[in-house]
Amino acid sequence: MKVVELPGLSEKGDVSDYLKMGGDFDTLEQIISDTRRWVSDPGKRTRWRLDEIWESDSLMRPPNPIVPYLAWASRSTLLAAREKSGKSTLVGYVSARVSTGGDFLGEPCARGDVLIIGLEEFIGDTARRLRDFDADGTRVTLVDRFAGTDRLAEIRQHIVDVKPLLVIVDSLVAYSRGLITDANNATQTQNVVQGLTDLSHLTAVGLIVIHHARKSDGKYRDSSAIGGAVDIIAEVFPPDETATTDPNRRRVRPIGRVPARGVDFRFDGHEYTLVDPSGPEKAPIDQRIAAIVRDRPGCSANDVSEALPDQRREVLTRITHMIAKGLLINDGTSSWQKLRLPAFAPTRAFV
Repeated sequence: MKVVELPGLSEKGDVSDYLKMGGDFDTLEQIISDTRRWVSDPGKRTRWRLDEIWESDSLMRPPNPIVPYLAWASRSTLLAAREKSGKSTLVGYVSARVSTGGDFLGEPCARGDVLIIGLEEFIGDTARRLRDFDADGTRVTLVDRFAGTDRLAEIRQHIVDVKPLLVIVDSLVAYSRGLITDANNATQTQNVVQGLTDLSHLTAVGLIVIHHARKSDGKYRDSSAIGGAVDIIAEVFPPDETATTDPNRRRVRPIGRVPARGVDFRFDGHEYTLVDPSGPEKAPIDQRIAAIVRDRPGCSANDVSEALPDQRREVLTRITHMIAKGLLINDGTSSWQKLRLPAFAPTRAFV
């Protein structure tokens, strides 16, 4: 369900008034696509019978990726990398891509508003970076400090006001200053980080929390309770085999409650690009199917299989599975399909 606000309507105006005012169906469809799903207050329901969960499409459907490899709806990600290794540049880039619905590493980001809780960097530096990355200035909101002592409540209020798809907390160290006195204390760190994860679950936002990584192995620093309290850990580090020959190459290694593969990428100062996308880490078959349907909405299963002739039999089987899981929509019949992606659908299918 979506609650769609149409522009230019009077207090009691409806869709027919919008069309009489000159609105067209293509624009209407885009407005609907850009509107987030309505979510009831989850605090009203704490007990579920298993068959009720099975019957709930919203609960059973795998989370939609907001940023490929990094962020998913209703899930928290700990993004860990070394100091001064480009974490803020990376999240600035993906924030800009979400604000415009652009691509990241060759795959589309969901388009929507972004909330950046930037507690370390001067706000003007963040704004200049976002301008360089061609962000939509109307879709990105920056917060550079907290007004009171209940930081989690302030972030939740910002989410209520801004209605973002993506929230970035930069960084965990800055957010938890004064809340965590011993970074290796599991109880302290788990309480702080779990609060952020619970907030992402309750508000359906994709949450990225930036944290520092160890120099020795690229894994996140401090208590292991930090990693246990988030849904996904995305560690970014230079691949050992290219650390000296290609200093701009990085590898992202996402692990956790959303299946995802690691990839290598490179930043040239303006764009992030996938390294060797046709190499040994070639995209999974579901992802390749979804990418074809995204570019050719209304195509049939045979059309997709012709585009992937080396995997024809597997393609047809996977399409049937993806339709059953809600990862593809068939607007045609069983014998003559018209395939499309659902709203905010991934080109990476996690099944």
